[in-house]
Amino acid sequence: MALRDRYSEYQRPILGAASVIGFFLLWEGLLTFVVSVDAFFLTQPSEIAVVARELLLGGALWRDLAVSSRAFAWGFGAAVVVGIPVGVFMGWRRRAEYTLDPFLTALYASPLVALAPLLIIIFGVGLTGKAVLVFLLAVFPFIFNAFAGVKATDQLLISVVRSFGGKEKDLYFKVILPSILPYLVAGARIAIGRGIVGIIVGE
Repeated sequence: MALRDRYSEYQRPILGAASVIGFFLLWEGLLTFVVSVDAFFLTQPSEIAVVARELLLGGALWRDLAVSSRAFAWGFGAAVVVGIPVGVFMGWRRRAEYTLDPFLTALYASPLVALAPLLIIIFGVGLTGKAVLVFLLAVFPFIFNAFAGVKATDQLLISVVRSFGGKEKDLYFKVILPSILPYLVAGARIAIGRGIVGIIVGE
C-alpha cells in the first residue's frame, strides 16, 4: 500500500521521464535498424549528444546562448513593459478597447514569424532584429491576458474602494493588479514559448 501511494505521488514525473526516454530510444532504434536517412536531415540522438558534448566543453554553445539570451531578455522585457499597461488600459477604458481590439486581434492572428526577413533587412542580423521579433511574438499574450484579467475583476471590490474614497491609483495597485496576476502568469507561459520561437527563427 505504501509503495502504491508513493507511486501515485510521483506518477507524473515518472511517466513523463519514461515517455521522453522511450521517445529517444524509439528515435535511435528507427534510424539505426529500420529507416535510412541522410544525416544532413536527421540523425540519431546519440550522435547529437556527442556533438552537443563537444560544443558544451568547447564553450561555443555558451557564447551563442549568451547572445541569444540577451536578445530574448530585451524582447521579452519590452513585451512585459508594453503589453501589461496596454492590456490594463484596454480593459479599464471601453473606448480604448473598441479602438484597439480589432487591430491587435488581427495582428495576434497573423503569422508574425513571416516578418523575420523584413526585420533583418531593417535592423540587420544583430541583437536588435532578434529582440524586435521576440517582442512582437511575446507582447500579445500579455496584452490580452491583462485585458481579460481586468474584465474579470470583481466589480464589488471596485465599488468598495470607490465608496471609501479610493483614488484611481488605489484601484490599479490594490484591486486590479492583484486580480490580474493569475492571468499574467498564464500569459507569461504562452509568451515565453512564443518568444523562444522568435529567437530560434531570428537565429
